Amino acid sequence: MKLLVALLSLLVLPCTAQATPAGCGEQCELSVNDGPVCVVPNPCKVKFQLDEVTMRDITAEYRVDNGSARPGREFEADPTGRVVVRAGTDHAVLTIKTLAGGRDSKFDVVATRVSAGRIVKATGAVTIKSH
Repeated sequence: MKLLVALLSLLVLPCTAQATPAGCGEQCELSVNDGPVCVVPNPCKVKFQLDEVTMRDITAEYRVDNGSARPGREFEADPTGRVVVRAGTDHAVLTIKTLAGGRDSKFDVVATRVSAGRIVKATGAVTIKSH
């Protein structure tokens, strides 16, 4: 069986977050350097793309990286996980939950898998637009 060595890349589908109105309540308020900021759960669809159709299932581990907690940055709700690209396809779409702040913010998704004894990494950035 031919061992598929494909570069795993990330395509980010449009993702938006709704800012929580002022006075959102203690359960959704985080204290950060610039003062309290309201955050809301924000599911983002991320596409994990191979460079060709796979003949076998490909499993990749991923993690969500973000900067320090401050206004304009997000707080991840699902920081790590696993995605499977099924045999006969070249991609998988996964919903990753984040906690988005009330301003525009970004986070990075890093996916890794073992291929032919080496780790292949791919990164992609997701921008969350508040409205």
